[in-house]
Order: sequence, then structure tokens, then C-alpha cells
Amino acid sequence: MCHVLVGCKLGRPLALRMEDIDVEFPEPVHDNLESEADESEWRKCSFRVSITGSRWLPMMMQIHSQIYSVKANVQAYDSTVRRLAKEIDTWEASFPPEMTGSTQSTIEDRVCALYLDCEAQHLRLLLHHPSRCITQNQDMAAKNLDICSQASAKLLRIAEEMRVMKSLDITWFNTTVFLAAIFTTLFAFSERKDQMTSSDLTHLRSSMDAWLDIMGDIGNLLGRLLQITCMHGRSLLTLVKGLVQNCRMLFERS
Repeated sequence: MCHVLVGCKLGRPLALRMEDIDVEFPEPVHDNLESEADESEWRKCSFRVSITGSRWLPMMMQIHSQIYSVKANVQAYDSTVRRLAKEIDTWEASFPPEMTGSTQSTIEDRVCALYLDCEAQHLRLLLHHPSRCITQNQDMAAKNLDICSQASAKLLRIAEEMRVMKSLDITWFNTTVFLAAIFTTLFAFSERKDQMTSSDLTHLRSSMDAWLDIMGDIGNLLGRLLQITCMHGRSLLTLVKGLVQNCRMLFERS
């Protein structure tokens, strides 16, 4: 997972492919002691969230190798996007009830559900992103932009709820997802500026204000971490430089 995250984010070729792996995904086996009484089937396996989350790896790897590859197959783009979109929908439909809000869950479960939803929207944003839209089908291109706008709007709602629950992730990986949503939203509105109404403009300003508040909170949290780390005699300068550099790369791609 770490290899895929870093490789895809930095645009580097993956050293591992699904074709090179024959290990199956883990199954949710009960791992609690008999003395740890818990009538909830969900709680009998402490690793269910990670098992569910790990299944996005094949989709991320396929998007990276088939959509973002320098030798991506232009003729197969439309069918590849449709196939991967269906895989994302199927994966999202497999989320346990505790991860969808359809059943009573704890605050911890809700936070995990938000991060799973964030990953689903992240996959959609990457798959349909206009920077990699190489279809000749104008209807599909318009649909791709609509899906990206919807995914970006959902990412904003997810980030706002994370913020309320004090669960914002300040890592460069998650922060660049939010930045991608911001710039994709702006691009979508700029592409359709001739169709924009005053209501659309008000909504865009409201969304950007909300994003700025969220990114401000992330910056404040990172600043506190920097202060605490420096108090212990270490420096996060390298981390900050890496974050800035990767943000710049994202801006250029957007």
C-alpha cells in the first residue's frame, strides 16, 4: 500500500503489479479473545476497516498504469474508464453497514467511514480527471467533468465533517487530494463560465471559502506539529519542503 501511494503520487512507475501477486486479500477472521465479550459481529474482527480499504489498491494500480501511463492506450480509454468506474461502484457497494451510516455505529466507525468515502471519491477524481481525458466522445468528456465536479463537492463535505470531528489528516498524501478537488472545481467552472449563473457563482465562492478554512486548519495543525517536533530537537523542514514540492507538481498537472 505504501509503495502504491508514493509511486502514484509522485508519478513513478510501479515496481509491483497485480499480475505479480498471488496472495489473496485477507478475510475478516474473529481475532478477539473469548474473554472479550462482544455481541457485535462487526467487533469480532478488529481489522475489517483495513481489509475493506485495502481493496482499492488494484483499482488505484490500474488507473495509474492504464490511464496515467505515458503509453496509455488511447483507443481503449473509453472502455477502460467504464470498466474501472464499475469496479469502484462495486467496491463502494461492498462497504459494511457500519461504514455507510446505514446502521448504528461509533464515532470511530464514522471517522473510518469518512476516510473510505474519501478514497472512493479520490479514485473517481483520478479516473475521470480532465487532464487525462483523451476521449473523442464529447458526451463522455462532459460526463467526466460532471463526475469530477460531483466527487470534488463530496470531498468538500467529507473534509468539513472530518473537521467537525477533529479528524483532519494533515499528511501530504491526503492534503494533495483536497488540493486536487479545489483546482478541479475551479477548472470545471472556468470551462463552463458561459453557462454560469449568479447562483452558481455564489455557490463557487462559498465552496472556495470553505476549502480555504479547511486548508487553514490543516496548516495550523501542521504548524503545531512543527512546533512540538522542534521542541524535541528535530526539524520538519524536509517534510514541509516535500509537501510544497508535491503541491507544485499537482498544480502543474492540474
